[in-house]
Amino acid sequence: MAKVILTQSNVQEYRNISNNFNQERFNAFAFEVQQTQLRELLRDPLYTALYNDLSETTGQPTAQKYVDLVDGKEYELDNDTIIYYGLRPFLAYHWLALNVREGDYFQADYGNIQFQDNPQDNMTKINQKTIDRINSAYFKNITSYRNNIVEFLNENDSTYPEWEGRAENKPKTSFNTLTI
Repeated sequence: MAKVILTQSNVQEYRNISNNFNQERFNAFAFEVQQTQLRELLRDPLYTALYNDLSETTGQPTAQKYVDLVDGKEYELDNDTIIYYGLRPFLAYHWLALNVREGDYFQADYGNIQFQDNPQDNMTKINQKTIDRINSAYFKNITSYRNNIVEFLNENDSTYPEWEGRAENKPKTSFNTLTI
């Protein structure tokens, strides 16, 4: 069984998703985001160390340094208190972007909804332009949280010796828009 860091309640902290969302599908998307986006950001040595520390049953980190990496914490930088938000918001927004792109959504007067085996004649499938617009906003948030992660790891690289990103992984000032 794959160890998945992100939970539905983590995503619900940022955007409302149904409590009835299929758990297997949720975990598949969460693991894909973890294995692609998070692994690319942390790079293999740190990602592997974090993954090996995750609980087999809960997917939560056990060592305090990885708890801090995943859940976030406050730290001091040049006499200022910096809030590090952790990996979860980064993962949550990537999950949301993947879910919008891959999900089976319909557009109604009150927003985007998902049916399970219940096609409706009075609604239309969400269109690509709407998907792009939603994902553009998600990727702005992803960039902000990515920068927060990089800054935290750069300032705490002695705690995370597997981190290879100080020189090459500076915070970004722009973002990419995902289109398909």
